[in-house]
Amino acid sequence: MSSMSDTTTVQIRASTLADYAVIASIYNEAITAGSITFDTRQFEAKDIQAWVDKFCDREYLLVIRRQPQILGWGIVKQ
Repeated sequence: MSSMSDTTTVQIRASTLADYAVIASIYNEAITAGSITFDTRQFEAKDIQAWVDKFCDREYLLVIRRQPQILGWGIVKQ
């Protein structure tokens, strides 16, 4: 059995303030594509922070990452 290195391990974790710029960048790609969201303006890290600030205690912004980059994100509502 071979072991996985950190570059192949995928991790899902709660987002941090440091992730918000990357999350905005990924979201902006979806906005540009035009088929995933009704948003039309580009987002910045401060916009993602505004989302999170409005979350209740049952909502979470998660990221999926494979060292060293974030591959995607999602909002989980319980």
